[in-house]
Amino acid sequence: MGPTVAAERKATERINRQVVPWRYRAELEHAIGSAAGRALAHGDTISRAELIERTVNLLVQSSNDATRKLLMAHKVRSEHLPPFETMRDEAADCLHRHFVTVTKEEETRRKVFNAQVARATGREPAGTATPPAGTVEGQQRRVMPAVSADGRDGDEGSGQEMSARPPQHRVLGSHLRHR
Repeated sequence: MGPTVAAERKATERINRQVVPWRYRAELEHAIGSAAGRALAHGDTISRAELIERTVNLLVQSSNDATRKLLMAHKVRSEHLPPFETMRDEAADCLHRHFVTVTKEEETRRKVFNAQVARATGREPAGTATPPAGTVEGQQRRVMPAVSADGRDGDEGSGQEMSARPPQHRVLGSHLRHR
């Protein structure tokens, strides 16, 4: 009995992660972290353009090494591989898109966090309207029961509001670490 469809898909994805790693977020972030780490290990500063260039070089070099090994092991056929000439451009394009995505995600997290801080402190975040009384962005507020100093529960309505935990603030560049 041959391999199942799921096993074939898994094997194909494993090969693709080696041959075209720039198409996978985790692989991109690992390569970015490696490139930045190498520069910072020497005490150098690195520009965004230089980081992109070093990351693309790492991704393409890794892809070439993996492709060579897979070809020698007869795991892939050369006609099924992406053209070598376009690898660098495709990797750079994927890296630029990744940076745009990460920047948008970070801005969204920052806006959510600022809104939560504003609600918790009673201030209105800049550029937003006040939500109707008793709601937070259209959802009912949850109330924690108050607890007295002796540990007994108080009235349900006399508690404090619960808010979602604010996002963890990350150090600049912490998205470059491999998870």
